[in-house]
Amino acid sequence: MSGTHMSYFLLESDAGKKKYIPKRWILMALGFFGFFNVYAMRVNLSVAMVAMVKQPVEHEISDSSSVACRELIKPTRKNDRLTLMSERTGEFDWDISTQATILGSFFYGYVITQIPGGNISERYGAKWLFGIGTILGVTNGIGNLAGFLAPAYVGIITGKGQTVNNWRIVFLTASALLTVSGLVFNFFCTAELQPWGISETAVERTKDDDSESVPMIDDTS
Repeated sequence: MSGTHMSYFLLESDAGKKKYIPKRWILMALGFFGFFNVYAMRVNLSVAMVAMVKQPVEHEISDSSSVACRELIKPTRKNDRLTLMSERTGEFDWDISTQATILGSFFYGYVITQIPGGNISERYGAKWLFGIGTILGVTNGIGNLAGFLAPAYVGIITGKGQTVNNWRIVFLTASALLTVSGLVFNFFCTAELQPWGISETAVERTKDDDSESVPMIDDTS
């Protein structure tokens, strides 16, 4: 293509052949995952709002209607009509205006972050902005799994009995996880430069600098 300039990421295979990945492809992948995370965060608040608000939902039914999870609802008669009201309510007593304000909070970021985001992208490049943002979004999603896995594990171990021995297993498991994570953190997360983190080029450069800094001693005198 004449008049077109494409930049590439350089990869080297085991056979020594050079392979190139266009940067626009990498930027496209980062943009895809970035917008995926953004709109996922936009949708999850709308879904969670249903279970958060103290607002009983009424459904008018006929005598021939079929209802799932009947144990969670309470049929009542109102104006000669059979109405189903959910007995499971949320925690927050929000009116319609408050709910609309909370659901619209997703768009507040558009007003606040457009100019800083553009300046950061222009100065450091869009790949860093999208890449770091995508990594932060993915790690937040992985971290939230603990809020689901921990109660599920406790429920499986303790069961309905809730005995002292069962809870002892839970505390021993938590202690083991903290001990292992502490050892891994102390081994890998240190301020000292580890041998496996030094490249051969850096070692050769250090040797050259040391040889140049050593003063030459004249033994002829």
